[in-house]
Amino acid sequence: MILALECPTELVDEIQPLADFDFILAHVVLRRGSYASYCEKPGRMKILDNSCNELLHPCTFKELKEAADMVKPDYIVAPDYLGDYFSTERALDEAITIFDKEKIFPVIQGHELKYALECADYIASKGFEKIAVPYDITSSRGSSLESMASKRVRVVRELLPRFEWVHLLGMTTLEELESYKNKKQVKSIDTGSPILHGINGIRFGRDELLNKSIPTWNLMEVAPRINLADIYYNIGYLRKILNAD
Repeated sequence: MILALECPTELVDEIQPLADFDFILAHVVLRRGSYASYCEKPGRMKILDNSCNELLHPCTFKELKEAADMVKPDYIVAPDYLGDYFSTERALDEAITIFDKEKIFPVIQGHELKYALECADYIASKGFEKIAVPYDITSSRGSSLESMASKRVRVVRELLPRFEWVHLLGMTTLEELESYKNKKQVKSIDTGSPILHGINGIRFGRDELLNKSIPTWNLMEVAPRINLADIYYNIGYLRKILNAD
């Protein structure tokens, strides 16, 4: 599984080169600071995200297009709405009229399993073979990590026969990632978890992980200190899991 890392803007030069590809938050790019300068550089694969997880609503199409013009991504995550499969489907229809369809990365949404799977059916009916799955699919933000993990695993298993590329939007537990061993369709993940936990002196495999009631990026933006040793440890630990045969 290939890995993208989210990190505070002051750590972009230290952390981003350790990732396999760039997962870019549109609303941060539009601030036109050091984060945008890094993301504008050509090189490896780029996925431009609509920032729904961080803002609780997606960036507008105008904002997404502006950000895309700046960073020139390989893929653009279509706008999605938390727990709302119907609005997500309508936004996908609009995205197809605005962007090159080959560049669109659809997102599954739905507050219950049956609605999430209906959304997946709709995405497949549009001819897409790739799909992104949020960490909180069919969960509330106040749920435990274990509950979020088990619900996403259930959704992902339903998607595997129909989609060639499943991307995981965010990380819940290390155990969830281990459950995808030998699931070749689960090809990628973006996460700031190794960085946030490292900043707080928390090491994977040793300490209890933080809950996800607040999006990881939002917590990193107000992080009190930087601990590179713990961050590097967590990235290495995560890679060991992702690269397991």
